[in-house]
Amino acid sequence: MKRLYRSETDKMIGGVCGGLGAYLGMDPLILRILFVAAAMLNGIGLPIYLMMWLFLPTERAVEMAREELVRQNAQEIRNRARELTQEARGAFDQSWDAGDRASKKPLVVGAVMVGIGLLVLLQNLGLLWPLAKLWPLALIALGVVLLMNNLKDRG
Repeated sequence: MKRLYRSETDKMIGGVCGGLGAYLGMDPLILRILFVAAAMLNGIGLPIYLMMWLFLPTERAVEMAREELVRQNAQEIRNRARELTQEARGAFDQSWDAGDRASKKPLVVGAVMVGIGLLVLLQNLGLLWPLAKLWPLALIALGVVLLMNNLKDRG
């Protein structure tokens, strides 16, 4: 009987899409895109992914008791979040310290895209309601800061 596991070899974050892809006979990249799209469109992709990561065993952990599995998976989620945060911080610090201005542009654009995506996700989840009218102001402020820095460097 075919069982659903999280992949230990085909994983980008938690192995959910790799395992789901193997179970369904699909390319995990398609599933990753679907999870991201679901997270951006209605906010449901992220909670579903996290719940699957929390409750699905890896193939080696299939015999583990449910409570221990959830405890171990929760610890794995915490550790992976720390790793991703450290990687992002390291990439940001390295790029900021070592590169010329042109190499920083993709970093700034990426950070802006992540910020916009996070705001849209929070709004879709209903967590941004009181601030929903203010996020365009934050984008305007960020744009002004970027323009001022650019003009200052030219002058």
